[in-house]
Amino acid sequence: GHLYVWAAATGTAAARPAWSPTFTGSLVTSGSTSAGANQILLTATTLTGTILHGQTFTIAGTLYTCSGDATAVANVLTVPTTPPVPAIIGTGTSVTTWDQQAPDGRAVVATPEGYAMVLGAQGIARRAMWADRRSISQWGPLTINEAGSYDLPTTGRLLAGRRTRNQTLLWTDVDVWAASWVGLPAVYRFDQVGDRCGPISPNSMCTLGTEAIWMGANAFYAYDGYTRELHCEVADFVFNNINRKQQAKCWAMPIPQYGESWFFYPSALSNEVDSYVVFNAWENHWTIGTLARTAGFPNGSMQYPLMASAAGLMYEHEFGNLRTGEATAFVESGPIELGVGDQIMSITQILTDEKTLGDISLGLYYSMDPALPYSAVGTNPQLNELLKSIALFTRTPTNVRLTARQVRLRFTEARPTAWRVGDVRLGVVAGGRR
Repeated sequence: GHLYVWAAATGTAAARPAWSPTFTGSLVTSGSTSAGANQILLTATTLTGTILHGQTFTIAGTLYTCSGDATAVANVLTVPTTPPVPAIIGTGTSVTTWDQQAPDGRAVVATPEGYAMVLGAQGIARRAMWADRRSISQWGPLTINEAGSYDLPTTGRLLAGRRTRNQTLLWTDVDVWAASWVGLPAVYRFDQVGDRCGPISPNSMCTLGTEAIWMGANAFYAYDGYTRELHCEVADFVFNNINRKQQAKCWAMPIPQYGESWFFYPSALSNEVDSYVVFNAWENHWTIGTLARTAGFPNGSMQYPLMASAAGLMYEHEFGNLRTGEATAFVESGPIELGVGDQIMSITQILTDEKTLGDISLGLYYSMDPALPYSAVGTNPQLNELLKSIALFTRTPTNVRLTARQVRLRFTEARPTAWRVGDVRLGVVAGGRR
């Protein structure tokens, strides 16, 4: 729950931000404090700044916790404390140690305007608290800074935040809020922009420009000025295939150069992340697959997107086409049908993209009833000649004879090269309704 800051220097460990109060001379008690008192006055030659609720300090061997924010006035800090003072503290007793300055919380986000914002701050699940602009030490609100906090009027618990181009989006487990910069005195305005659309986990959202996309408990959502549920053709497959006991491990990352949002999740039979679903916002389609990746970061500072495997290996993605040790690559269509599936179709011809000839093979799977499993073309002896003629797409067009209600196409790599699947057309004759 602590905030740490890395100085971007190799070999330098991340550290908690420095204490906010600044002073010259020793920090000591101002006047004597009676036994049983629940506040302590501190002073120094010069003293400015704030001690936050929850910060700790030690006097005469006793550890005290600040039970409310305390701001210096005329070189004196009046600090409400717990526990009560056990014995008289004499004037000028030194403060020997103190806790680092920054609120504890559940998550942190850097806003587009340059504020560090802690979510679930100070043990309050719906509190967003931010430091002064471009500061990680000035968290107490003063007349001379822009630090502040806000408690969202929600029943949810803050889980995560992401910056977009113009706003900072905050997710609770039940809704989503937009923090918009308005300047002093409020600094930020908070608006609820979605309800009953909480994320499935604290890391299941990503942003692309001004748009955010996230994985909910049973649906996918997007925000680009208003929140909407995304139509997803593979939603049933994905959400019926998640290990719900491990759903907190779901995570997401964008691939901006392709307009894609990747969502990783543990499948129903796995305790670790092993599957993914991808939404391409540019082409408005979904892709599913299996891949064991537990964390990642899009390109930007790096040349290629990086992802980590469960084995602790780092991979450059979207680079090269060698797949040593990996399964043969393939892409498969969803079910193809006429109308709403109320007609039988007869496929008579396949026309392929000429650039795929020899690089990929085609498998056809067909069914007369969506409730029954698909049959592969090669399982029917009468269709073996069909398989031979289109096995490597060595010619186009290819004449075929196949009758079904639904058909799926699977394109499988035949040569390890930078192959592609272009436009594929089926010559179809509509049959009767059954």
